[in-house]
Amino acid sequence: MGTVGLHQAKTRLPRLLERVRRGGGMANEDMPGIRIHRGGVAAPCRLLPPEAFPDTRPDPVERERVDGIPLHETGANSRSVRARLASICAGWPTPPDVQEFYAAVRAPRPTVRQCAIVRAWAREATSGDIVRGWLEEAYTWPILAAALHRTEARHNRLSELLNGFAKAEWASAASVARTNAMEQGRWKH
Repeated sequence: MGTVGLHQAKTRLPRLLERVRRGGGMANEDMPGIRIHRGGVAAPCRLLPPEAFPDTRPDPVERERVDGIPLHETGANSRSVRARLASICAGWPTPPDVQEFYAAVRAPRPTVRQCAIVRAWAREATSGDIVRGWLEEAYTWPILAAALHRTEARHNRLSELLNGFAKAEWASAASVARTNAMEQGRWKH
């Protein structure tokens, strides 16, 4: 999303606000890249269920070519997860290690600490961290989606990223349902 200059804001913002007041909720042509929906709030992106994601694993040769990560620094020893966790949880009295993260995303009934670990990852990890975590086999897309649902970690940025990896039939159905709900003013979070 780009920035809007003062002149653009003065001339286009009144028209934009009037459109919202009249019940408009569509992407607008006045300010490309800015989405305004009913009530002036962007509709939340819901994370699809775990079964919507393919249980694919990265090719080890491709992983090493792209990331240069040797096999012994994958899975429960993921280099990227270790580095990001060290940053995210630096102020924690006892920061989690990669093995604890690995267990947290797979816990069927996560403890309070495991929930905190998954939520911290969901909130703070960049898109690159999320993809590298998968590439280094710290989780698969269904495992991460299930962990986010179990811990109620809701973040639009992450949901949008993960939904992009969903199986085609799920992604298109979710997109149509979300668009219909927004147009009818009945989107619920």
